[in-house]
Amino acid sequence: MMSLLYAPSSSGKTLAALAAFPNAPVATTKLSNVLDPARLYGLDIDEDQVTIVKSVRDLKNWAMATKGQARIIDELSDVLENEVITIGKHPDFSDNFAVYGELKNRVVPFFRALSKTDEPIIITCWTKKAAEKKDLEGDAYIEPQQPALPGTSIRDTIPGLCEHVFRIAPQEPPASDWPFQFQCRRTSLALAKCRAPASVPEYLPLALSAVYRASGYECDPMFPEQERVREAAYKALTGDRRAAREAMGKMFAKLEKDGVNLHAASYAVIEAQVQIALEEHAASLAKNLAGSFF
Repeated sequence: MMSLLYAPSSSGKTLAALAAFPNAPVATTKLSNVLDPARLYGLDIDEDQVTIVKSVRDLKNWAMATKGQARIIDELSDVLENEVITIGKHPDFSDNFAVYGELKNRVVPFFRALSKTDEPIIITCWTKKAAEKKDLEGDAYIEPQQPALPGTSIRDTIPGLCEHVFRIAPQEPPASDWPFQFQCRRTSLALAKCRAPASVPEYLPLALSAVYRASGYECDPMFPEQERVREAAYKALTGDRRAAREAMGKMFAKLEKDGVNLHAASYAVIEAQVQIALEEHAASLAKNLAGSFF
């Protein structure tokens, strides 16, 4: 199952991917793109886990070497822009039409093959802002905010191959240590979709791991107590909140005393929020569907 996360810089794209699959091999154009967010989580990411890729050939070699496991392709926009520059320097590709045609030949078959694998693949990239344009008749229309991938065919194909296309948007006001959320439904101003599971609210807190678990995938924990914190948070949010809140307060105090990164512990709470949101949304859809027949 392949997911695409897109957002401006420092919006939590890499954080979301690493939190869901902290042990996954990562392809990126710059080591600090991965290690800096990992430090915020308190994740001990081994540098050997990260591969620097500068071209589509590098990306293909990395994909062959890491097949059979969850993988993260970080900042695909940068990789493909590097490829455009490289192709443009070749004398056989002297104009934009030829350059982007060659880019399509190098990229599209690779991602079609990648999308057919069973293991999770998370792709992050930059955002191309929504803009007002005019068609051939001169009528104005809005080109939606979408992943910043070079070439029209690339921008259309890769999101189409993904089960999820999540735009990361800021929460107003911030509701947690991660003040961002996934937009899961396409609007006139932004491209987004979520096929698996089919039942999701329009927005979800930034916990991709909960979405993958709902689809039947296993996600490695960031810290040993993560499952216990998530279960306690679920109980607090669905049961006697006062008693559960007190229990969670004591648990967080002990986690802090034990040296557990509290950003990571807070993420476990967000996972519980997403699990509840998915369950409530699915129940609401089931109720409405039943009501439409009677």
